[in-house]
Amino acid sequence: MSKAGGTPFYDYEVDIIRPFLDKVVVCLILGPSGVGKGTAIGSLIIRPSFSQLVRYTTRPQWPEDQEGYQYHFITQAKFDEMILQSEFLEWRSYGSSYYGTSRSKFISAFCQEGTLLVDMNLHMALDLKRVCVDAGIKCVDILISPGDPALLHTEKGIEKSLTILRDRIRHRNRGEGSEEIEARIRLARRFLLEADKISHHIGSIDGHQDQVVSEIATIASKALMQK
Repeated sequence: MSKAGGTPFYDYEVDIIRPFLDKVVVCLILGPSGVGKGTAIGSLIIRPSFSQLVRYTTRPQWPEDQEGYQYHFITQAKFDEMILQSEFLEWRSYGSSYYGTSRSKFISAFCQEGTLLVDMNLHMALDLKRVCVDAGIKCVDILISPGDPALLHTEKGIEKSLTILRDRIRHRNRGEGSEEIEARIRLARRFLLEADKISHHIGSIDGHQDQVVSEIATIASKALMQK
């Protein structure tokens, strides 16, 4: 049974991924809910050499969600079974739900070469990055923040960033009530207060989604070329 956090690759798994270490970069896309991670990833995976690793979650499936696209949606009982079988490279709870990265799906996606995109929460990303780096995998972490990333340098700026995020969540019309929105904002605040743990910051500014996509692609390309 694996514990919450990250667990190393087994020796036989390292043997499988070793031939692809110079051909793949794992790109961890982070950001609070509502910031546009899914939109950016959707724009990237239609490009050649970009693919997405779809993780598992116990969170409710929203009306616009597609099974196997945003996540693999499973019950808590199934998630617990996968933990017992040590099927996750990393797993954690976030809010009232659980999220995890399948060992077998990661390896299968990694062996396709190119840039492998993963939508993650902060501490889950740090767990997976640690596992990847220990195995010799090229891995970069990128935070998409609401508004100008320079806002994250001060608490006042973070509050302004959260105001931008709150407005976006309200306008996406998922039927979320005020209490649910404020719960998301509280999670986002904790997230953004730890933004300095993330290597790359990109600002998500309304009307400039193409810029976010371009910056992610550039960061991934540079990481892939590094020896």
